[in-house]
Amino acid sequence: MSEIKDVCNTDQVCFYLPHHEVIKKSTTKLQIVYDGSAKSDSGVSVNKLQYVGARIQEDLISILLRFRQNSVAICGDIVKMYRQVWIKQEHSPFQRILWRSNPADEVREHNLNTVTFGLASSPFLAVRCLKQLPLECGEHFSEVSQVIARDFYVDYLIFGSSSVQEAVNLC
Repeated sequence: MSEIKDVCNTDQVCFYLPHHEVIKKSTTKLQIVYDGSAKSDSGVSVNKLQYVGARIQEDLISILLRFRQNSVAICGDIVKMYRQVWIKQEHSPFQRILWRSNPADEVREHNLNTVTFGLASSPFLAVRCLKQLPLECGEHFSEVSQVIARDFYVDYLIFGSSSVQEAVNLC
């Protein structure tokens, strides 16, 4: 996120995302939950204004069936996938939050600059970025590009190989 100095005025359209913390009992890890379905003063939420996007990944059953046909299994996870996908700067005012790191600090305004949990378009945007990789790198890494194109389910990689050596090479 980036701190902003200019508050929303009548010339600029922006949306302040309500958010709150969730603390898991098993760990002390703090997670922030954003509410893109919260309605603004106009009675419309930012999620109502967003295009959700088409379904662009294979169904999970097809991925799992293909996975089970191999003798060597490989699984992976893209860590914090949404936070690794930047949005266009002109769209960040629709992901504006009020934030302070310490209760004694002054509340400041920030724009979230990456795909954000809780917004209707986020799953499509993250997966669409993943789908772009094979298109851009396919000619140099054709086998890996095929795996990326067909064996991801959201941020989980589930694929297999017929031999350990082939699996090592693909990884």
